[in-house]
Amino acid sequence: MRRWGSAGLVIAVMVGGTVLAGCSTVGTCGEAITPGARVIVSVKPWVTEHPETNVRVCVGSECTVGFNDVTVYGAMPSTPFDRGSTVEVEADAVSGSIVVRSMRTTASVVPEGCGQWGAQLTLTADGDLRQ
Repeated sequence: MRRWGSAGLVIAVMVGGTVLAGCSTVGTCGEAITPGARVIVSVKPWVTEHPETNVRVCVGSECTVGFNDVTVYGAMPSTPFDRGSTVEVEADAVSGSIVVRSMRTTASVVPEGCGQWGAQLTLTADGDLRQ
């Protein structure tokens, strides 16, 4: 019979402490905490209606291209995020290397747990960028 001893106790305390602290989701707490907001934009409605395009999503100078869910980590803010903080989000529909349409909005960021802030948006088939 194997005894866990102090190593098992340390692991149990670490796991229990993480759950009690509200950091039980692997997607947020399993990642490094970034100072910029994590912005996720579902672009699938747009791409389904406009299959000849991909979408480039930018938060500040940080951009990522995709055709389903696009996740962008914005640059470090000049002041720490708090309730009421916002980020500017731009989504460009791109065909080849040509931008065929640009959509912009201001998104409110919310705490996601474990020190990370973020926003979730959808780019509709009509080109509305909604939170």
